[in-house]
Amino acid sequence: MSTPKRNSRILWTLVLAIFLLLVVSYAGRLAAKTHLETTIERQVAALAGGKQRQEVLRQQLAYVQSDAYIEEVARNELGMVQPGDELLIVVEGPSNTVAAAKIAPAAGLEPPLWQQWLARLGF
Repeated sequence: MSTPKRNSRILWTLVLAIFLLLVVSYAGRLAAKTHLETTIERQVAALAGGKQRQEVLRQQLAYVQSDAYIEEVARNELGMVQPGDELLIVVEGPSNTVAAAKIAPAAGLEPPLWQQWLARLGF
C-alpha cells in the first residue's frame, strides 16, 4: 500500500525530473541558436565581402573593355604610338661610378677616406 506522503514524494520527484529535462533541453536549444547566429553573421560578412569583390571585378571588366585600356596596353606593352607622337627609347650607358672614384681631388684638399681606400686597393 502506498501512503499519501509517499505518493506526493514520487509526484514531486517526477515533476522535478521533468523540469530538469526541460531546462537541459532549453539550454541545448539556446546553445544551438547561438551557434547558428554566429554562423549566419559569418556568412553575411562573407557575402558582403563577395559583393565588394564582385563590384571591383565589374569595374575592372568595364575598364578592360574600354578604349583607354587598349590604348594603355598598346603604348606601354606593345610600344605603339599614335600619329604625331615620337617614340623615345632610352639606352642606359655604362656606369660612371669607377670614373668618379678616379677624379683627382681639388688642390690643397685631401680626398675623402673612402676614396683613399679605393686608391690603395687599386680601384
